[in-house]
Amino acid sequence: MKGRKPKHLALKILQGNPGGRPLEGSGDPFTVGRPEKPEALDKFASGEWDRLVSQLAPVLTAASRGMLFVCVDAYSQMMQAAAVLQKKGLTYTTKTESGSVMIRKRPEVSIKENARNAYHKSLCELGASPVAQTRVHPLPTQQRKLSGVKKLLG
Repeated sequence: MKGRKPKHLALKILQGNPGGRPLEGSGDPFTVGRPEKPEALDKFASGEWDRLVSQLAPVLTAASRGMLFVCVDAYSQMMQAAAVLQKKGLTYTTKTESGSVMIRKRPEVSIKENARNAYHKSLCELGASPVAQTRVHPLPTQQRKLSGVKKLLG
C-alpha cells in the first residue's frame, strides 16, 4: 500500500498528537518475563528451552510461551530424526513386485527437513536470527515502565 511512511511513536509524542487520535503502541508495553516451562518436554526440548530462555531473556515475555514451545518441539523432532538417520543412514532398499531393487529415502529425512524449517521460522519470530536481531529491541522491565515524554528521555 502506497502512502506516507508512518511516523515513529516517539516523534508523535514529541509533536503533541495534534489530531488527538489514540497512539498505537502507547499503552503499557509488554514487559520482560520468563515464560513458564511446560512439564511435557523431552530431554532435547527441555535443554533447548533453557538455552533459548537464557539467550533471549531481554525480548521474552510470558506471552512468548507458545512460540517457544513450537520452537523447542521442532528442535526435538529435528534431533530425534537426526539420531535415527545417524544410526540407519539416509536411505533404505526395497524390492518392487517385479523383483527390482529400489533405493528410497527414509521418512526421517523429510521429518528432519520439516522440523528444521519450523525451527528456523520460530527462531526468526523470537528474534534469534541475525536478521531478526536488527528488528528486535529489548523490552522494558517492570521497573522501567514509563509513559509519554519520559519514554523518550529514559
